[in-house]
Amino acid sequence: MYTDMTHWNRVRARVMKRGESTRSVAATEGISRNTVRKMLRFEQPPGYRRTAANSLKSGARSRSSGPWKDVAGVVRSLPSREAAGFLSSLFRTLHSDGSCEAAEQRLRTWGFGAKPVDHAEQSRLRWMRFMYDIERGCAPVAAGLDPEQCERLMRRLLPESANQRHKALSILAHASGISAREIARHLGASRNGVRSYLRDFEAGGVDALFNRKQRARMTDNAVLRDAVFTLLHEPPSASGIPKPIIDRAWDAQVRLCRRYRKLAARGKNVNIAVVAVARELAGFIWDISRLAMSLAVPSHPRAS
Repeated sequence: MYTDMTHWNRVRARVMKRGESTRSVAATEGISRNTVRKMLRFEQPPGYRRTAANSLKSGARSRSSGPWKDVAGVVRSLPSREAAGFLSSLFRTLHSDGSCEAAEQRLRTWGFGAKPVDHAEQSRLRWMRFMYDIERGCAPVAAGLDPEQCERLMRRLLPESANQRHKALSILAHASGISAREIARHLGASRNGVRSYLRDFEAGGVDALFNRKQRARMTDNAVLRDAVFTLLHEPPSASGIPKPIIDRAWDAQVRLCRRYRKLAARGKNVNIAVVAVARELAGFIWDISRLAMSLAVPSHPRAS
């Protein structure tokens, strides 16, 4: 049941004053219709009402734990840490086994429950401790990483690129017990990328981690390279291009090169010079296209 009075009054006002339906209020507030009906029945949260059976049990419990009333008063007057120490020493005085566990249980009974674990904060602190150990240069070796490989990884942290830094930090952090998910979150990288770093390192060590995988390039194909070289260096007439088009293209090349050199000599910005040349190139392309179409379509004599 909700105990927030602001929320409680808002729901009651929407139904009782504005006349909204129970269904719409429940849908917009994200609560069930039964909860809305209960809010309409009570002006404030009713809270927990002890039944007669629970009252008898509570009385029996209070009579059985009577000697702890004074201790509870002392504990509630102390901060949580001092209260835990006080109870631990008390249990040790009474020769109780598991004094710390008994003290924690007693504190929870009296309302001194432990705070919920903040996993994000723990992860951040663990990463900060790891980075501090990296600065000292001792954590990965203590975690079982080979000293020689650790030294090579540490050298990759200072002058190298961000990609190589991420690779080295991923290996060192994983050797220190940090999961791949946490490494990816703190480095701002993808989890698949971090896992690929770990696989490469496990497969071949530092050399396999930092050596870039050589992909097959088209320039390695000797047959293709020779064919492209031959095509680029053969005269245009060998490809069946008409001579008027070749001459017009040569005029465009000579004019545009001269145009660019003049603009650069006058101190024009490179971008401005390139745009001016591109504008004239578009005109030449249009003219060559028109010329090609006129050569492709035979001319017929006009009837007189």
